[in-house]
Amino acid sequence: ANKYPFIQELDEYKKIAKISEILLTKAQESFTEGEYADTIKYAKELMEYPDKKDIAEELIEKATIYMKTLRYFSEKNYAAVYKMVELHPYLSETKIVEKLEQAWQKVVEKAEAFASKGDIASLKKILSSFYSYPQKSQRIVSFFKEAYIV
Repeated sequence: ANKYPFIQELDEYKKIAKISEILLTKAQESFTEGEYADTIKYAKELMEYPDKKDIAEELIEKATIYMKTLRYFSEKNYAAVYKMVELHPYLSETKIVEKLEQAWQKVVEKAEAFASKGDIASLKKILSSFYSYPQKSQRIVSFFKEAYIV
């Protein structure tokens, strides 16, 4: 269409352009709603339109990253979730991170109880998902200090 601008005046071209806009809207809406598999499906269809290829690739990449991060979260592989947030800072503004912090708070509550009883084995088990994350290490060390003192 860029080589032959007159093509843009054809009804068929306008219909194709409208279809690509509808696909783009559906892909973006499904992304916003957290329907990442649908986002990828629509974005792959959108790849057929040269003027939408870049945005389709970006949507596929982000949706894949979100899906992977959600999978890690569901597997309680929190270290991997933190790593994904580190690699992709835009994830820090998502519900995933909010849920991750809620999970951390639940772990903290349990860890406090285990530490006060001196239950090292239970502390190791419950805190293991957070060992590799530096921001949590100081708090984790404090639980073990308390447990060993008791």
